[in-house]
Amino acid sequence: MSIAVDHGSSQTDQTALSAAELRRQRGYTLDDLAETCGLTVQEIARIESGEQVAAAYLSRIATALRIPVQSIREYRRAS
Repeated sequence: MSIAVDHGSSQTDQTALSAAELRRQRGYTLDDLAETCGLTVQEIARIESGEQVAAAYLSRIATALRIPVQSIREYRRAS
């Protein structure tokens, strides 16, 4: 799964990062993110592998990673 993230530039420049890349960029291990989100490591791993998941799970991850949940949803629709 990739997530389009706006890095705050004045242009509409967006970079698609995988969920795992973004997690690592934010300094989270699978265990850290699972604990922060209240999800299991297995659930996070399934999301990172691209499986369809409930919107509530995506919302938890987006909140922990400090990105708009809409970025995740837009990617999922485009896939």
